[in-house]
Amino acid sequence: MKCYNCGAKLGRENICPECGVNVKIYKKIVMASNEYYNDALAKASVRDLSGAIESLKTSLKFNKLNIDARNLLGLVYCEMGDVVEALSEWVISKNIQPDNNCAEDYITDIQSNQNKFELVTSTIKKYNLSLRYAKEGNTDMAQIQLKKVFSQNPRLLKAQQLLALIYIKEKEYSKARKCLASVLRVDRNNTLAQLYMQAIDEELSSKKKESQSSLKKRNKDDDRKPLSGNDEILPRSSYKEPSNGAITIINILVGVAIGAALIWFLIIPSRYRGLTSEYNKSLQEYSEQLSSGNVELNSLQNQLDSVKKEKVYEQLDLFTDYEAQRKKQEEEEAALDREKRMQEAMLSIKKKFGKNAVLKGMNLQEGATARDRNEQIGGHKA
Repeated sequence: MKCYNCGAKLGRENICPECGVNVKIYKKIVMASNEYYNDALAKASVRDLSGAIESLKTSLKFNKLNIDARNLLGLVYCEMGDVVEALSEWVISKNIQPDNNCAEDYITDIQSNQNKFELVTSTIKKYNLSLRYAKEGNTDMAQIQLKKVFSQNPRLLKAQQLLALIYIKEKEYSKARKCLASVLRVDRNNTLAQLYMQAIDEELSSKKKESQSSLKKRNKDDDRKPLSGNDEILPRSSYKEPSNGAITIINILVGVAIGAALIWFLIIPSRYRGLTSEYNKSLQEYSEQLSSGNVELNSLQNQLDSVKKEKVYEQLDLFTDYEAQRKKQEEEEAALDREKRMQEAMLSIKKKFGKNAVLKGMNLQEGATARDRNEQIGGHKA
């Protein structure tokens, strides 16, 4: 531990041996900061990332110069997929201690991998766009953007929480549970995910109680309903099965033989034909998925090329035409706006006229199954 006034190394005494400053309170503050850092380290080792973040923030409130706590906070943010927050903490740490600081290695590792850095930038842009769609009430577009975010950065917990909230709003509780379960696998004690999970359980339990109470009430009303003159009371039957055990065994054996013959001559051939047709259909579907995957790959490549042209960090100078850069940025925003309007138009057309209103050219070829599958619900005809 060093003196905050002169930087001299402190011993057990409460007075600095160099400048004579009283460092009793300063020692207590540094010790408290180190205790919170150790607590955060223990929580992070058992994947309690939210608790670790709270402990590290408290540690930095006591001692903002605690380099170990700030670097660990950046690592926790990086594990949760929030690379921007991680870089912020590491940059602050590097500015406080330029030499012998592992934060410099962390920053270099991210910035040296240009593809990874561009992927992080693209992910944050898509997440912000989905957040704007969600605030505007356009949940369909928000879901599309969030699914793109998951394909690029599956560990971004904020995006998974936002998608779970959208599913809860749409009453799709099973999908919301899957998103929240993936969040809790990364961060066991994530407060927001636990709160959403509790809200889902309460909603489902209330619906179950309402259905049970309505069923009991309906049965009770049927029991209390008086008999009318047209009601018929059927007497109990006095017929009894014969007690001969041999006849019963023979009937069972005959039934088993007939069932085996039906299975052999009717069910097994149809099963073979069904497997063949399913194989052909699966082959056709895989071919269509491969074609759509190629289209999606080309789209992602175009997006990657556009992101590469963007500059994340920029230093002002006297030789750059910033007016041209501004016009270029406006053109890119206009292109994004056109893409948004096009996607909204396609969604509105499909909602109004059905999923077969807009199809790809390959879906009109002979043997394509996209149109038939659009008219099915759960794999069955509507």
